Amino acid sequence: MQAVLLNLVEQVAQSMGVQIFKMPTDKANDVFIRVFLSSEMRTRFKIACAQTGVAMSEKAREMIEEWTISQEAQTQKSKGEDKEDA
Repeated sequence: MQAVLLNLVEQVAQSMGVQIFKMPTDKANDVFIRVFLSSEMRTRFKIACAQTGVAMSEKAREMIEEWTISQEAQTQKSKGEDKEDA
């Protein structure tokens, strides 16, 4: 029954030109963070996400993950250079 209702909602939304974003279903480990942006930046981000069909939260998670991985790699590189200097 739930799948039928979901399918119906998706069809109605599509006929109205409304895009539905599907979020990951495993939210057991998700936490809430707050980010302050100017109204203009929020609008620009919202538009860019809508144009690419991605939820704002999903894009923010993706960018945070990419930046974190980059920082971790940089830290590991720095630690390796410190050992070489010793």
